[in-house]
Amino acid sequence: MRASSRKFGFFANPRRDFTNRPMAACLPVVMVSWCRDSHRCILIEDVVFVDPLERAWRVPAGFRLNGLSSPRFFWRVCMPYEGRTREASVVHDWLCVEKPIPSADAHWVFYSAMRANGVPWFPAFIRWLAVRMFGPRFGKKAQNRV
Repeated sequence: MRASSRKFGFFANPRRDFTNRPMAACLPVVMVSWCRDSHRCILIEDVVFVDPLERAWRVPAGFRLNGLSSPRFFWRVCMPYEGRTREASVVHDWLCVEKPIPSADAHWVFYSAMRANGVPWFPAFIRWLAVRMFGPRFGKKAQNRV
């Protein structure tokens, strides 16, 4: 992990104390099992992202997700299953289902996770803009959860 990307947060190993320790770059962050009849998949292991505000977002194993569910016309600009974005989309999907924070904050966490994962600012901005414009909108449902 590059030191400069730490300002955007980091993905952490869910099996260890993850408060200050970024996951090693050589380890897989997202492990899924694909559903046979769709583009959906099921998370096999927990995923943890610590955002720049030091909030740890744990996505539990067993969560069903759909990757980066952008409209097809965006696929030329932002591929739906591109690795560094895919990991950020897992956290975003969970935030949009569980709604522990308002949608604008969930979309910001998505942007931060992409940037923490090394996605350049412009592709991350385009993807953030797409979810901000066309993604779900919701208010705060519950308190912050780890």
